[in-house]
Amino acid sequence: MKILDELYYGNISGGDRTAYDREELTDLLSLVEENRHLLLAELTEEQKDRFDKICCGLAEQRDLIDRHSFLTGFRLGVRMMAECFANNE
Repeated sequence: MKILDELYYGNISGGDRTAYDREELTDLLSLVEENRHLLLAELTEEQKDRFDKICCGLAEQRDLIDRHSFLTGFRLGVRMMAECFANNE
């Protein structure tokens, strides 16, 4: 249970392994960031505020989806382990 203890106490995170080291994702993130800066340069202050609210909402949505995905994957792993122990032949 050491790994679960580490997870519980926050010493490790389920999201420690990110996909950001993948070249295709890095290229995509660079493209999005470049276009974001170009768009912000053309917006009024009111439009920038609205855009910021949209970005914050999307980030919150992404966090909820990440949490749900983590929980779903963890539950699947537990079910697989339970099945392994139940079918101990």
